[in-house]
Amino acid sequence: NLSLLHISSGNTQTDSTNTLHFRHTTGLYSTFKSEGINYRANIYYQTGSNNLGQNVQAYLFDADLFYKLGKTRIGLGLSLLSGDENTIDETDRTFDVLYGARHRYFGHMDYFSNFSSQTKRAGLIDIYGYLGYKISDKIQITNTGHYFSLEKTNEISPEGKNLGYENEIELKIKISESVSLIASYLFFLPTENFKQITNLKAKDFQQFAFVEITIKPILFKQQ
Repeated sequence: NLSLLHISSGNTQTDSTNTLHFRHTTGLYSTFKSEGINYRANIYYQTGSNNLGQNVQAYLFDADLFYKLGKTRIGLGLSLLSGDENTIDETDRTFDVLYGARHRYFGHMDYFSNFSSQTKRAGLIDIYGYLGYKISDKIQITNTGHYFSLEKTNEISPEGKNLGYENEIELKIKISESVSLIASYLFFLPTENFKQITNLKAKDFQQFAFVEITIKPILFKQQ
């Protein structure tokens, strides 16, 4: 499958101003599915202007490739959001994900969801790999590792690019046709660059766990 997307998104500088500044996003999205190899790849480029009226030249590249062998799934992925080497000039090179699903990607500890502020406009690279195993028709377990780094460095970002490593272990159980449960344990190993960029007194080992129950009732069904 191959699709072309274009979005022109207008924003004002403040809530009390009326001038609209349009950011234009154009790109290609592709997927391929087979019995073994599957992939998703997309690339987008942004032009126009940001809400401050600065010229925009930014890009995103995202690719995910996995291989299914019986009950096992092995995958690798790369997400790259462009950043700014110079935040003082009149060109904004930090990619804006617009209305994208920010919790779904870049690790579930959500350290990277507002990319302009959380990376000091330096952009983000997420290199990840995952290994999943289907224990039964209703139970599967997946381990995912993310390595985060800045795409660029600038005068307000740390001098180093590496930010840290996040690991996620997820157990998903399908209780019934309409009820599923997810239990997950995550930990994050931050670098000094990460502590500097977030202004957090972060510990060298951070952990998080959650249990999520999803209920999707069938209200009407027609044969």
